[in-house]
Amino acid sequence: MIRFAFLFSVVFLVHSSLFADVMPVPVSLRSTVSQEVGKTTIVIDYSRPNANGRELFGGLVPYGEVWRSGANQCTKLEADTEVQIGGVNLPAGRYGFFAIPQESEWTIIVNSDAEQFGAFSYDSEKDVLRFSADAKSSEEYVETLEFSFVDVANNAAVLELRWGNTVVGFPVSVTEENNHRQMMKDIRKDVIEAGDPHWANMGEAARYYVREDKDLEQAAVWYRKSLDQNADAYWLSVELANVLKTLGRVEEAKATLEAALVTTKQLGDSQGIAWVEGQISQL
Repeated sequence: MIRFAFLFSVVFLVHSSLFADVMPVPVSLRSTVSQEVGKTTIVIDYSRPNANGRELFGGLVPYGEVWRSGANQCTKLEADTEVQIGGVNLPAGRYGFFAIPQESEWTIIVNSDAEQFGAFSYDSEKDVLRFSADAKSSEEYVETLEFSFVDVANNAAVLELRWGNTVVGFPVSVTEENNHRQMMKDIRKDVIEAGDPHWANMGEAARYYVREDKDLEQAAVWYRKSLDQNADAYWLSVELANVLKTLGRVEEAKATLEAALVTTKQLGDSQGIAWVEGQISQL
C-alpha cells in the first residue's frame, strides 16, 4: 500500500509539474545559462538544488545511476545549429541532459526526450550521444548547483557543472564551416531575400563577401546601397574603395574616398579625416 501511494505521488507530481500553471515556489529554483559559440547559441535550462550539508555524489546522487543533472524536470540542452559536444557532433535541437556520476569519471548523456520529469522515464534507446568527462575536486565549495561556460573562445568553450567540491567540464565547439553556413543563411534571409534590407546588414554582407573573396562586384553593390541609406558611414566608403581598387577601378576608388573625406569633415571627425586622407595618399 505504501509503495502504491509513493508511485501515485510521483505520477501526480510529474503531471502537475508538466501541466499546472499554479505552482508554489519550488525548493530548487529554475535557471538558464547561454553562450554564443561562433554563430551558435547554446542554452542550458535547469533547476538548481542546494547542498544543505548533504553528501552529494555517492550519497544524495548515487554513483552509477542516471541523474537528471539538476532537480525537478530534467536539465535541457539546446543549440540552434549543429555543435560538437565532448568531441561528438550534435544536430541543432533541444535535448534532455543526463549524467551517470562516478568518483573520478562521469558519463555525459544527451537524450532526444527533453520533456521528462527527473530520470523516472529515462530511456537509453533515445540517447543521441554519450561520452566520458573527468570529475575533479575543487577547493571552492559550491552550495547551489551551477552550470557555466568558461574558457570561451571564438568557436569553442568549456561547459562546466559545479556542485559541492565537484567540477565536471567538457568542450563544446563549432566549426568554421558551420559558421559559414549560418552566415550565408543570414545574408540570404536579411539581405538577398529581404524586401528592404537594413544598411548595416548590407554592409556586413559586403564585408563578409570581401573576407571570403566571394563576388566582389556584388560586395561593391551592397556597399553602395548601404551608403545610400547611411551616407555618414564613411568607413564603408573606405571599404568600398578598397574593393574598387582590387577590381582595378582606381578612379572610382578615388572618387569614393574623396566623398568620404567630405563626410568626415562635415561630421567634424578628426580621426576619420586623418584616416581617409591616409587612404587617399595610398592610391
